[in-house]
Amino acid sequence: MSDNPKQSHTMRNLIVALTLLVLVVCLSYFYIQHQKNYPSTDDAYVHANIIYIAPQVNGKVISVNASDYQTVSKGDLLVQIDPAPFQAKLDEARAAYSMALQNNAASGDAILAASANVRSAVAQLNDAQATYQRVKQLVAQALLPAQDLDDARAKQATAEENVIAARATMSQLIKAQGAQGDDAPEVKKAAATLSQASLSLSYTNIFAAHNGKLGKLAIHAGSVVSPGQALVPLVVDNTFWVQANFKETQLERLKKDLPASITLDLYPKVDYSGHIEAISPASGSSFSLLPPENATGNWVKVPQRFPVLIRLTNEHQHPDFPLRVGASADVTIDTLSPIDTAKSKLSDPSQLDSKSGINNQTKNQGITKTSKTNKSADGVE
Repeated sequence: MSDNPKQSHTMRNLIVALTLLVLVVCLSYFYIQHQKNYPSTDDAYVHANIIYIAPQVNGKVISVNASDYQTVSKGDLLVQIDPAPFQAKLDEARAAYSMALQNNAASGDAILAASANVRSAVAQLNDAQATYQRVKQLVAQALLPAQDLDDARAKQATAEENVIAARATMSQLIKAQGAQGDDAPEVKKAAATLSQASLSLSYTNIFAAHNGKLGKLAIHAGSVVSPGQALVPLVVDNTFWVQANFKETQLERLKKDLPASITLDLYPKVDYSGHIEAISPASGSSFSLLPPENATGNWVKVPQRFPVLIRLTNEHQHPDFPLRVGASADVTIDTLSPIDTAKSKLSDPSQLDSKSGINNQTKNQGITKTSKTNKSADGVE
């Protein structure tokens, strides 16, 4: 009788153990399937286009019309450089341009005068030729002495030389002047100098190139700046994306335009939606300055990570929870959802170039520099 309770207890333990084992196996199976169908990673960060506002002329800063972390609109005046030296150069260029026009006009007047001299010389030549012919006839009739014929011949020769000299003078003036009016080389050169002086003066006012939010200012009134010097970073609106670095074992089922769910550590209870826009052709470490050398082998095989660009459906989908560059994120991809290529059209087409060179974009407009955060690898195409 005493063996039955023991056997019953043993059987009960065996059943419980088998049940737990089956439960663990089932849960493991469903977990693995879930990870295959919904691959996720917490190695993800928020990125955006960041340009560095920089001057195009050197000079002394007389006013700074912005503050740290201020929201700005395209065209807002941020910094003003002392315009006095550039205004002086502009005035000088205007005077030089006016002088060039006057000199060109004077050359034209000289040509007109030379042309009148040519006409006068030709008229005198015609008169001298007619006189010579009359004197010649009269001398032949013995009505005038031969000396008069010699004098008439000399006057005709002198008139011919005067015509040649007048025409040569006019030709030299025409060659010296070249084109007339605004087409004259001297006038074009003066106009180009005037245009450059006007452009340099306009560069003394530095405006926001895009809508966005400023970073920390690196300039104050009274500072002297030089061309290309970074004054303040500007995070451009509507250029945010998430770079998720997935393990190579997770890439098999990842495809362009698959939907993605993003949660930021900043706002753990807020979900953002997006889709895969591009997958890197190489691992993140392949784009580093010193790629790892694996020819010697490793004691432990480390899965490589590949950058995946996640384009947000709408970066303003949660206005009370603004995105911030560098924020950590958790990304989950729904591989079971049918690919909807229309989702990619929801992102701003003008910003699609931001997917190439994730961390290393350079100057773009005026003298600007574009940078990304340095938390992850480059090279998404």
